[in-house]
Amino acid sequence: MKKIGMAIAALATSMPVFQAQAENISNTKVSIYGRLDAGVTTVSNEAGGRNYRLDDGVYGANRIGFKGEEDLGGGTQALFVLENSFSLGDGRALQGGALFGRQSYIGLRNDWGTLTLGNQYSSLTDFLVWYTGLCASGYAFHQGSYDNVSGDRLRHSLKYQSPSMNGFRYGATYGFGSGTAQRDKGWNVGAQYEQGSASIGVGYSRHERPVGAISNPYRSTGMSSFLGQSLVSADPATGQVVSRYSPANPFRVDRQDTWGLGGSYNFGKFTLAADTIDTRFDGYGRSSHVRVYEVSDIHQLTERTTLAASYQHTRAESTRWNQLSLQLSYALSKRTTLYLSGDYLRASSGTKAVIGGVFAPSSSNKQSDLRMAVLHTF
Repeated sequence: MKKIGMAIAALATSMPVFQAQAENISNTKVSIYGRLDAGVTTVSNEAGGRNYRLDDGVYGANRIGFKGEEDLGGGTQALFVLENSFSLGDGRALQGGALFGRQSYIGLRNDWGTLTLGNQYSSLTDFLVWYTGLCASGYAFHQGSYDNVSGDRLRHSLKYQSPSMNGFRYGATYGFGSGTAQRDKGWNVGAQYEQGSASIGVGYSRHERPVGAISNPYRSTGMSSFLGQSLVSADPATGQVVSRYSPANPFRVDRQDTWGLGGSYNFGKFTLAADTIDTRFDGYGRSSHVRVYEVSDIHQLTERTTLAASYQHTRAESTRWNQLSLQLSYALSKRTTLYLSGDYLRASSGTKAVIGGVFAPSSSNKQSDLRMAVLHTF
């Protein structure tokens, strides 16, 4: 933390110098980038029946972004990112319809590091997402995405990222929360060390009164109870099991603490990765843990063909999940890729299977999917 304070002080005190120089320097770079993913997915069991859907933004959300930097002189640059996420199927904006809900921040960078302010990914995601099974399937989120490792964002946040120092780097993010109640206030830290073919990362995150995936645990995991609370009820007219919670009536927790450790090793054409994530929830006078253990690999079969696989084991109270994911990709060019992916999930008896919290809960403890799609980046 002392080094973070020194970096912030260095950036602040250098402002008069590069502010004067900026008037005589015109070295600004602005670029547009994006990602488009669309395909057909079949799901074995959603509420008792097979379903076919045109699904998009699966292997990385569809997005269009603007990023830029300006040389302010004296080794300092100003930078910004504005990124929108949208559905390719109907063109609507995601993240609640926010124009730049995926990322929107501005900052300064020099030899001391990078300091940014806005809506941005947490340090937990920065240092751990690379070790998860999302390489094998865009649906292979950890159960319910409770740990937020795949894409934790902190709105109204201040973030510091260190430069790489002989393969070691670290960072910290603080979210001020929103509204008078400051819901989703939080902070997190992370670090990573890379040396040759080996890499290891660690992170810790705390959220006060979090909102998001935990708002509807049955819909995202298929569990019938959590933290001593019943999550489902029977529809009096049909007898169908329905969730007691929804975004309009969310499941509330007081605090969420997540820590994680991941690592990878590159053997040339084969890369092996593993991670373990533990998330603790406090609420309703109780506490409970959701633990994930995962291993994945990426194998470069040919210059254009890649095979990726992951196995994920999750525990929450008395419930267990085991999920296998596979993906075969063929690069048509540097920007366009065809891929075929599949997932199989088996939950404990009595728990409705939900792959990654993406589909509707199955009528049993099993669920699988198969997807064929095209991905283009620009």
